Amino acid sequence: MVNINILFRISIVYLIFVGAHAWFTMNQPFAFSLGINVVIFIISLLYKKKNNIRLTLRTSDIFAAIAFFIASLFASQITRLESFITFVVRYFPVLLLICDTNSAKGTLTFVSKFLAILFIPSIVLHLIFVITSFPPSVLFTVEGNSLYLFYNYGILLKNIAFEYEAVRFNSVFLEPGFLGTLCALLLYANRFQFKGKWWMYSIMLALLLSLSLAGYVTSLLGYIFCRYSQGLSIKKYVGYFLVGSLAFLISSNYNDGNNILNKYIFSRLEQDKEKGISGNNRNSELTDYYFEKIIEDGDVFLGLGRDKITKINGGGADDGDYTNQIRGAGCKIFILYNGLFAAFFYLLFYYCVARTRGNFKKKYCIGFFLLIFITFMQASYPDSYSWLVPFVLGIVVLKNEKNENRNIDISCCS
Repeated sequence: MVNINILFRISIVYLIFVGAHAWFTMNQPFAFSLGINVVIFIISLLYKKKNNIRLTLRTSDIFAAIAFFIASLFASQITRLESFITFVVRYFPVLLLICDTNSAKGTLTFVSKFLAILFIPSIVLHLIFVITSFPPSVLFTVEGNSLYLFYNYGILLKNIAFEYEAVRFNSVFLEPGFLGTLCALLLYANRFQFKGKWWMYSIMLALLLSLSLAGYVTSLLGYIFCRYSQGLSIKKYVGYFLVGSLAFLISSNYNDGNNILNKYIFSRLEQDKEKGISGNNRNSELTDYYFEKIIEDGDVFLGLGRDKITKINGGGADDGDYTNQIRGAGCKIFILYNGLFAAFFYLLFYYCVARTRGNFKKKYCIGFFLLIFITFMQASYPDSYSWLVPFVLGIVVLKNEKNENRNIDISCCS
């Protein structure tokens, strides 16, 4: 007989794949995608019934749900009755995760293990190909985006539109940054507890091999936030700074800076007159121009909207001319499409979910919210399951723990 608990957790893993842009979730017709969401919705209802989960929300969680709904309205996800039904079907599993306090820890462990098991053969294949070479394979591309052209090895993608990306690991996801951010959030959700948890090492290795600056910064800050919530001394912070400084000096001088660490990480932190730091090159010039324009015109609160931006970009034509289209990532792109109100209410959702009592718990939860905010600034997908699931599970697991003994139940990096 089918185990509905396992089916539900597999469904949650699939939603993470959708949020992090796994290749097999792309290019799906709307009817097919909606059909999968309906199936997951039905599985969620059966899971709720079997485990007798009551949809009882704390006051802060009610405000969180309202904020998420309002944000979706401003982001034009809900425009008709049909889109409202689609919204409910899509995000009911997330609501269930918030209410399923008893099984949250098991679900988080299942999700982490599932991804870790996927990463292991994917990492092995990636390292073999990096050492030898990437052989030709089945071509995979994302419709309407010529920058996403890959050799598809099933458990691994290799971007052939950008040859310099070959050394970076992205597993089944379209970009190393998607993988890096997901791994960083999962590490924080698991509170960097490595002792006796082999899957945590797999997630950490995937993050390291992604060479994702965003993933590195998010995980480093997450580790510091997690340790700070336990009362980390200022001496430890100085130690981390010294270790980072030493790594920077070695990589920037070794082989005249011509090494992987300096090329993909530290060189992107160098000061740039226009972008602030050279790694902050995620938006086209036209994006910067229109962002400044909507601030001047007072359109920043509602944004330009998808239809208007599509028109500016030439009706959706993908001619590869990045500078003459509104393209990029981060908060500027999000606000241009959806407006500042949508950004505010999405962040309010995360803040409301993170609200809790208890000294350690409060510090940890606020730390998680800050990670989401920092991630939002450079890659804005606040309604992504790859953000929602680790965040909600990490927060719910912590809120459900009665014992606040740092050395037993909620210690970091043990």
